[in-house]
Amino acid sequence: MKEPITNRDLFVISILCTGFGTLLAWGLFYRWGSAPDIKPFDLPAWVQAIGSITAICVAIYVPWRQRSQQMTDARCAEERRVQREREVIRIMHAAMFQPVESFRTTCIQIQKNIRTPLADRKYLPEDVFDRPVEFNQFRNELHLMGETGHKINVLISQQDYLRMMLRALRAAEDPLGRDFVDRAERGLTKGREYAEEILAVLPRIARGEVG
Repeated sequence: MKEPITNRDLFVISILCTGFGTLLAWGLFYRWGSAPDIKPFDLPAWVQAIGSITAICVAIYVPWRQRSQQMTDARCAEERRVQREREVIRIMHAAMFQPVESFRTTCIQIQKNIRTPLADRKYLPEDVFDRPVEFNQFRNELHLMGETGHKINVLISQQDYLRMMLRALRAAEDPLGRDFVDRAERGLTKGREYAEEILAVLPRIARGEVG
C-alpha cells in the first residue's frame, strides 16, 4: 500500500526545491567574467554564517516537529477513545438484551394477574422487578448508546416504580380500588412499551447502525 506523504517529507522537498531554485537562478543570470575578484577565504566567518543559519533552521524545525508529534498523539488518542466506546456499546448490547426482555415478559405476566384474588396475588414473586446487575454495571456509560441509553435509564426508573407497586399489590386487600388498578396497569403497560422500543433497536446497535 502506498504510504502517505508526511510533513517531514514536505519539509525535505521544500529545502531541495529552494536549493534547486537558487542554483537555477544563478545559472540563468550569472555572466561569466562578471564575478568580483576572489578574496581570501575567511573560514571563521563562513563557519559563523553556517552556524547561524543552522541555528535558525533548528529553532524553526524543533517547535514544528513537537507540534506535529502532539497532533499525531492527540489523533491516536482520539482513535483509541472512539474504538473503546464502540467496544463498550457492543458489550452493553449483549448485556442489556436479556434483562430488558425479562422485564418486558414480567410486565405482561403481572398484568395478567393484577385482578386475581389476594390469595393468589400474594404468591407473586417479590423480586421480579429488582434491578439486574447489568443495569448498575453500565449505568454510567449508557449515554454512549444515545437515545436508546436514555430509554434504558427511563426503564430503570420505571422498574423502581413497578417494584414498589408490586409490593403494594401483594398486600392490598380485596377488592382492589379502581384507581390503584388503573395506575398499576398504566405502569405495567408503559414499562412493556419502553422495553419493546429498546428491544427493537438493540440489534441495530450491535451492527453499528445507530448509537
